Amino acid sequence: MQNIPAAISVMMAIMAGLALCAGKQAQAGCYQHSQAPDLENYCALSLIAGKKVSRDAAILIERKLWDRGFDVNLSTEHIDKPKDRTRPFAFAGIDYVANMNGGNPKKDVQIGEHVFTGDEALVGLSGFMPSVTAGLSYLRRIDRGHIVTFSSDARFRRHLETGYENKLYNIRGCSSQHITEWSFVDVCLRYRAVLKKLSKSEDRTASVAGAKIFSHPGDSSFAQVRIGVVRLKTRDYVHRHIVAGYVALFPEQKFHLSLEARLGEKNQSKHVMRSGLTARAGISRFKLPLSFSYSLEYYRGSRLFGVDRKDRTQTVAVTARLTDRWSASLGFEKNTSRITYFDTSSPIGAGPSYPQFFGHHA
Repeated sequence: MQNIPAAISVMMAIMAGLALCAGKQAQAGCYQHSQAPDLENYCALSLIAGKKVSRDAAILIERKLWDRGFDVNLSTEHIDKPKDRTRPFAFAGIDYVANMNGGNPKKDVQIGEHVFTGDEALVGLSGFMPSVTAGLSYLRRIDRGHIVTFSSDARFRRHLETGYENKLYNIRGCSSQHITEWSFVDVCLRYRAVLKKLSKSEDRTASVAGAKIFSHPGDSSFAQVRIGVVRLKTRDYVHRHIVAGYVALFPEQKFHLSLEARLGEKNQSKHVMRSGLTARAGISRFKLPLSFSYSLEYYRGSRLFGVDRKDRTQTVAVTARLTDRWSASLGFEKNTSRITYFDTSSPIGAGPSYPQFFGHHA
């Protein structure tokens, strides 16, 4: 656990000199913003093994490895490698919010021949909301292959026409540790709160996940498998679910693909996620890397006027990576319920956003 993977040590011993080709391939083909930083490092090291690397590529890989807790020397230049790093950030943007006041659906409830009409003052409204976000990220290297990260941010939104305001708070801490031969364990804690005029939601999440990285024959592609357990606690209930994921990198095609499946426990009295699947594909062939995602989730639990509620939520989104640290997204979400009162469909979007979590698995 305390030693750097043997594969890295072998690669370090056979690298010397400078050449451009291998470095460009490792940089452009492996580092694709796949949300799997250890997999990207493994890919880059595998592609340059036995080859000479350019100065820029060597520095890039060194820094990427250092961010994950590994201290290696690929270049002859001295690179500043502080034990810890803090990044404050602040930015303004605009979000499309499907329910900016936290109200109820704008429709009547029909049960048999009976129709129930809600209070117009409590109906949810949608619209574009200018936003301001501020926060900071902190990373500390504990030992080889072991890092601890912390991030917190607060976002304030205000609808110019109605004056409705949203306040969103996120706090997250994670520990990521290399175990042996490109196997990792992540432990994360997160607190999240969303405050609107008519509603307030608050939850705490604890997760543990293990990941294993490997390559396919001929180093044509590289993959990571992951499995973990997530515990969600709200004011009203506790819910646990299992997460299994797979990420594949195709460096020559500058393409990556990820799949994630979720299976949640039953809760007869609360509306909770029972199962879900998310597929994501990204391409980095252009100056503006793009990723496309599709998510499908099934929710069960709770009753309305004696009718069991069952929902299916589908989300489609596209995300553009504006810079190495900034991105913007646009998509559409549709919820289909056994009780039509809960049927919704709306666009979703945010920009810009800042990936402040340093790419943890969990």
